[in-house]
Amino acid sequence: IVQHAEQTTSRSVGGVVITVPVGATPSLRQALQDAASMARVPLLGLVHAPAAAALYLGTTIMGKAGATDASQQQLHVIYDAGASGCSATLVALSTSANGQPQIEVKALYKAPEASGKPVLSAWEIDRRVAGLLAAKWAQRHPQAPKLVPGRAMNRLLAEAQRVKQILSANTETVATIEEFEGELTLS
Repeated sequence: IVQHAEQTTSRSVGGVVITVPVGATPSLRQALQDAASMARVPLLGLVHAPAAAALYLGTTIMGKAGATDASQQQLHVIYDAGASGCSATLVALSTSANGQPQIEVKALYKAPEASGKPVLSAWEIDRRVAGLLAAKWAQRHPQAPKLVPGRAMNRLLAEAQRVKQILSANTETVATIEEFEGELTLS
């Protein structure tokens, strides 16, 4: 990554900031520090992913969002659905008297790892959306054979992932899989 960045920009990389998931273990943190050291780039810091998102909000959105003084504090929830779990961070953004963005992490929630119970992870969201699509399919095509793991289910999960990504920025979408089962189309 460092070589690619240097080749692309024709400049040397002076340091890196690495994002880590909420609840990163000390051993993971140490491994990331070691990786930066092996890459021979100064590690400027390890930042929780929600904190990195808060910094982005503070540096790019604050000027556009209309907060002009500390009395116009904005609250944002940063939701991070990773492959194996999720977290939510409540961040307060305001502008100081001298016009500088101020960022304060108000609260952090990490979904507990529950044995035997699904954690609401990115994978679990995909699975649930695929389940909704399968239920609609069965409702519209009661004579069709029951869906079993295989090509149809893989296509269903891929469409569920696409739908989830669209819904992260929009309030509605349409799911369509051409020739989903035989010549029948799921829509």
